[in-house]
Amino acid sequence: MTRLLQILRSKARRSELLPILEAISRKQKMEDRTLKPLEGEDNRKAQKTPTKPKMGFIKSLALGAAAGVAGGLAGYHLTRRKKSS
Repeated sequence: MTRLLQILRSKARRSELLPILEAISRKQKMEDRTLKPLEGEDNRKAQKTPTKPKMGFIKSLALGAAAGVAGGLAGYHLTRRKKSS
């Protein structure tokens, strides 16, 4: 159980099975805390997950204004009455 949890913690941190197995191992005291961590398990602390770059205030205002103008023009062209000749 210990090695299985170590592998899941290092390779599949977001798996749905990991919290279930951790709860079972805690409840039934199946995990051996005296074993050394596997290779690469310590590296997961140093790795950073890529983050989405944040948009600045001016860019967000420009994006909102552009969306408003585009929406207004689309609404105008879709709802205007056509001239009958």
